[in-house]
Amino acid sequence: MMRTRGERLIAIVGLAATLLAGCGTAASSSPATTRPPATATTTLSGAASAYLADVDPVNVAWHNFVLEASAWNTATTGTAAEGDAQPLVAALQKLDNTLINVQVNDLWGAGGAHVDALLTAIALFEGDLSGLAVSSPSVLPAGSLLAMDQKDYAALSAAIDRVRIDLGLPPLPGSVSVS
Repeated sequence: MMRTRGERLIAIVGLAATLLAGCGTAASSSPATTRPPATATTTLSGAASAYLADVDPVNVAWHNFVLEASAWNTATTGTAAEGDAQPLVAALQKLDNTLINVQVNDLWGAGGAHVDALLTAIALFEGDLSGLAVSSPSVLPAGSLLAMDQKDYAALSAAIDRVRIDLGLPPLPGSVSVS
């Protein structure tokens, strides 16, 4: 049975919500607490706590994006979709900067072994979100989010799981297995 564009979008949004919501704590509307940047390698539990705090703003932005995207329909333009994605892209870019600092300064020790894979996966995901208007500024292409689902969500899920396992956190529920 062929799914309509709206049905595919709902399925993709549901999968992605599960994927990113599991990155940290539950999405909340309260502002995330700011913590001073670490200057030395932290303990594994400290690194895990830092990771969860660092991804919380992404989870909040993701929650808001899912609400916006659930209202998309066949009249939704790529430009409008990209506008809806901008707060999420900004949160991901901030997380990128934090993870680059973690990687460059070896702040998580062995817990940061797979940060590079997560940075790569986040960059691909950011590119998908930032490219929604470029691919079709007038009408959102039916397969644009489906392509993200099949390719970049799997890479993002695997990278998140690797980092979580490195930090002593459980993998995301229902995610792909990592070796």
